[in-house]
Amino acid sequence: MTDLLWYQGYSATTPQLAIWLGLGDGTFNTASATSYSSLTGYTPYFADFNGDGKTDILWDKIDSNGRTQGQRQLWLSKGDGTFATSTNVGGQDGTLSGYRAHIGDFNGDGLADILWVQETGGSVAQLGGDGSGGATNGSSSGSSSGARVLWAGKGDGSFTVITNFAGQNGTVVGYAAILGDFNGDGKTDILWDSRSGTDTRSTGTRVLWLSDGAAPDLVTAITTGIGANVAVTYKPLTSSAVYTKDNTAVDPQLDLQGPMFVVSRVDSANGIGGTVSSTYAYVGAKADQSGRGFLGFRQMVVTDLQTNIVSTTTYRQDYPYTFLASSETKKLGTATLNSTTNTYGSTALGGTRYQVFLTQSQASSADLDGSALPTATSTYQ
Repeated sequence: MTDLLWYQGYSATTPQLAIWLGLGDGTFNTASATSYSSLTGYTPYFADFNGDGKTDILWDKIDSNGRTQGQRQLWLSKGDGTFATSTNVGGQDGTLSGYRAHIGDFNGDGLADILWVQETGGSVAQLGGDGSGGATNGSSSGSSSGARVLWAGKGDGSFTVITNFAGQNGTVVGYAAILGDFNGDGKTDILWDSRSGTDTRSTGTRVLWLSDGAAPDLVTAITTGIGANVAVTYKPLTSSAVYTKDNTAVDPQLDLQGPMFVVSRVDSANGIGGTVSSTYAYVGAKADQSGRGFLGFRQMVVTDLQTNIVSTTTYRQDYPYTFLASSETKKLGTATLNSTTNTYGSTALGGTRYQVFLTQSQASSADLDGSALPTATSTYQ
C-alpha cells in the first residue's frame, strides 16, 4: 500500500518530517511531525537501495542550485514507518560535490542506482547495482564534460567505487542527462540532450546510450549428466517477437506488458552432432490487484524448428483454476494435427480453499490426408 511522507522543505531551519502509513481504503494512520535538525539542507531521494522491497530514503545535502555538497545519510526502511540510519554512505562522504543525483536501474538487477551529473564542470558518476552498469553508444539542467565514475551497490545500502564508467569519456560535453527505459529491456538508459544559451534550451542534437549487459539471474546454459548441452535464450515481454498483450482485463485484473524476461528459444544437442531447437511466444499476461498477483499467460506457443509443428497451449486465468491448461492444439501450417480440451471442477474446502480436479478431457486428431479421426472423450470422477 502507498504511504505518505510529509517533509518541510530543504530551506527550513529545523526540518519537520511525518510519515502516514496507508490503510488500503484511502485513509491513513496519521502521525505528528518530528523535528530533525540533522536534516537541515538535505533533500530526499526515494528508492529501494538494498533490494528488500521496501522504500528507503537517501538524504543528500544540497546547495541552493540543488547540487550535492558531498554529505549524505541513508535511511533503510524497517517496514513499519521507521528506519535504520547511516551517516556514512559507502564511505563516500565529501565526494561528488557539485553533482546532482538521478535515480534509475542501469544494470537491470532490480536495485536502485544513482547517476550523478556534475553541472558546474560536467562529470558523470553512477552508483550502480552490481558494477556492470555500463552504457553503449530524469533530466538535468546542467551539462557534462564526459568524465565518469561508477559507484556499484552491494545490495545492502553500501557501495563500491569503480573508475572509468563505460569508457565513454569526453563524448557528451555540454549535454544534459534525461533518464528512461527507451528500449524496454528493464534497464535505465540515458538520452543526452545538447543544451545552449542561458535558458539551457535544447539544440536538437541528442545521443542515446542504451544500458548494456545481460539480464542477471537467468540460466543460459545447462549441461546434462551425460554431457549434452542446452542453450537458453531470453527476451523481455516488451519485444513483439515473443509477446502479444491482451486488452480484455476487467477490474481488479490488469493486462500486463513490461520488461519481464521469458524464454524465447531453447537449443539442445541431439546426441548425434546436431541441434534440436524450439522457439517460444506468449500471449495475454494478467495480474490480479486484489491480492492474487500474477495470473500467468493466457497462451504459450512453442514452434519446433525441425518439423515446423506449432503447439499452442491455452491456460485458465480465473480462480481457482489459475495456471491449468484448458486446451492444447498442434498445427502444421493451417492443418490441425490434434487438439485436446480439458474441463475442470472444484470442491470448496472452507474459506477460500478449493480442491481442483479434471472432470473431462476430449482429444481429437486428423489423418495424414487431413480427414478427422474419431474424438476420444475421457471422463473422471
